Amino acid sequence: MADRSRAGSAERRSRRKCRSDGCPDRDSLAFGQALYDRRTALGLSQTEVARRAAMSQRQISRIEAGDTVPTLPLLERLAEALESELAIHDE
Repeated sequence: MADRSRAGSAERRSRRKCRSDGCPDRDSLAFGQALYDRRTALGLSQTEVARRAAMSQRQISRIEAGDTVPTLPLLERLAEALESELAIHDE
């Protein structure tokens, strides 16, 4: 339940940031939502995903909010932490 309220807070921060500093990248927001969806489907907290991926909970929160774009090595660690495979598609 706490993660859901944090996600709501992150969304509100993103909207505020959008008004003053420009909007987060659409792909960053989509990835953040996918991360949130997978994490919650597995019943994991941000803290547990962070532990599994050797990251901080704050980094997970920022990625879910679309505030930051993860690097390829970080994407690989997140995929493993979320029991998923990393697939990159060129559009």
